[in-house]
Amino acid sequence: MSSALHDEHRALTEHRENDGRRIAVIVTRLTGGDAEHIGVDRLRWLADAGYDVTVVPVSADPADPSADLPDAVTVRYPDADAGRNGKVRSIRRLLSETPFDVVLALQTEPNLLAVEAVAALAPRPILVLTELELLTSGLARPGITAMRRIRRARRAYADADLVIGSSHPISAEMSAAFGVPASRSLVVHDPVLPAAAQRVARSADPSAAIELVIASPLVASTRPHLAILAAQELNSRGVPTNVVAQAGGPLAREVAALAKRSDVTFTVSPHGEEWAARLAPNAVVLLPHRAVGLGRVLIDAAAHGVPSVGISTALGVADALIPGITGELAFDDSPSAIADAVHAAARLEVTGIEDWLDRFSSAASGAVLGRALDYAAAQRVAA
Repeated sequence: MSSALHDEHRALTEHRENDGRRIAVIVTRLTGGDAEHIGVDRLRWLADAGYDVTVVPVSADPADPSADLPDAVTVRYPDADAGRNGKVRSIRRLLSETPFDVVLALQTEPNLLAVEAVAALAPRPILVLTELELLTSGLARPGITAMRRIRRARRAYADADLVIGSSHPISAEMSAAFGVPASRSLVVHDPVLPAAAQRVARSADPSAAIELVIASPLVASTRPHLAILAAQELNSRGVPTNVVAQAGGPLAREVAALAKRSDVTFTVSPHGEEWAARLAPNAVVLLPHRAVGLGRVLIDAAAHGVPSVGISTALGVADALIPGITGELAFDDSPSAIADAVHAAARLEVTGIEDWLDRFSSAASGAVLGRALDYAAAQRVAA
């Protein structure tokens, strides 16, 4: 197979003429986790909004499972054996053959490939980069490969017409650590909730035990031991509390051992994408991370009437939690402070937040993305 991009749906010449609305979207892949769901949601919104969309999944193969995309979206794959430089050449060839108005990239590696691909083009399409996660702030020291990627991003991101962050900490990081001018750094919250997301009202039983929920995998960065220690503290205060993990992970055995030593009931009960809908009426979701791009699980919990707790010093939490309304912020990450916040959150009735939740719907998030693309185009004209 040549290094030319493969056309999955239709020939490139079938693109309809749509002045200012032809967009190439560079993504990692079309199926997988949260980032892939967000990417597919973006593609569907762009197609529904009248954009002529071509998507390039740079780390996928045509034989991989395919997402359910609108017919208006063309999928083009780089040659599987092209390597990184070959992917850049393939994307550049596509952009040279077709006069795209906008190139939109999602996540760090697609962002870097897009920057390199458009660098030699004249005229250059409007380049919009998107980061869904924090790259450096509040995180453990990255490995060598990640450090190299971060160094490339620091050199490259300032050349984009616009860099979108899914939360305020991400956009602040882009300006402070990556040299992106504030005028070219915008926040567009992720489409966490589908259009048909059901709003659920719950009524907690004050006499029932609190079910403290760990909604993230049991890995070092999610600090699951804090849930056990906070439950131990609550139990010592006479507030019955058990812990439920919605996913396993490499620390599952270690967390279970800590729970046993702490006399805390701990279970792992995975429910997949429907986890929030299956939570008990007395559940409280805990996000004990030091930093996240956007605390998506907090939004999902709120949409299902479940209160949540984050750490007040954690980046990416305040965009996803309203203290006293959808949950509480622990003063710090000590077990006693987390226990205070969990006890307070357990008494909340999460209601009257429909307008806030709508900010994270596919329609609202897509509309803000559309405004961001228009803003980038206006900035280019004004430059």
